[in-house]
Amino acid sequence: MGLFVVQLLLIAYQLTFVLDAGRADSNARASRIPDGAVVGHLMLTIGAAALWFGWRIYGDRAWAWTSFGVLVVAAAIGTVIAQRSLTMPPVVQGPSEDPADLRTAESRIPEISQVLLGGITLVLLVFTLLVAAGVFS
Repeated sequence: MGLFVVQLLLIAYQLTFVLDAGRADSNARASRIPDGAVVGHLMLTIGAAALWFGWRIYGDRAWAWTSFGVLVVAAAIGTVIAQRSLTMPPVVQGPSEDPADLRTAESRIPEISQVLLGGITLVLLVFTLLVAAGVFS
């Protein structure tokens, strides 16, 4: 459960950078990541944690399998988000008087937090799969 908490905190931290795009006081006006993908990633992870909690309460492996499935979908969305923020140029092309109009919000997310989130997600996926498969509980 602790890994879920750390994962949720990292997602929420990164969410603040992306949802900040376009605000007048932000130093980034654009984002290549749809808000729905970012919020959906967070909501799916919360759902996976809630399902995991259900497994801990009821002991039925169906809860663990469902948690694993939701976590896989959340990880897929997270992979797309990470790919866009780590590999695409930090600025959008176009003329502008204000450099902030060209800067993308996702380029401001610290790379270490993205790598840490990916590593935690990988460990969480393996652990959840092993528990759901009955290897250990």
